[in-house]
Amino acid sequence: MSKFKNILDAANQPPEPETVKKKTKTTKKSSPPIVDEKPEPVKKGRPKGKRSNPDFEQVTAYVRSKTYRQTKIALLQQSELEDFSELVEELLTEWLSTQKGKSSNT
Repeated sequence: MSKFKNILDAANQPPEPETVKKKTKTTKKSSPPIVDEKPEPVKKGRPKGKRSNPDFEQVTAYVRSKTYRQTKIALLQQSELEDFSELVEELLTEWLSTQKGKSSNT
């Protein structure tokens, strides 16, 4: 016999029904509930990222390796923009604003 047979047999048996305790009614007047005035604790951990934010969409673009490498270096050397996606967002927004100006002139 296997040394795990007892475990297997126990797992194959249906669970035992739980006994339900009945609450008895009391005629005591209960005091009003105490309201806890403490603010909820601040959640620790990482904030939700762009991946889980419905306002963002992941896209793929082909950029020359040299251009991308130089861009990453420049982003690391300055502190205005945090990452590549913010740079792309800024540049696309700027480009769209110039396109609106061109389309209204037509």
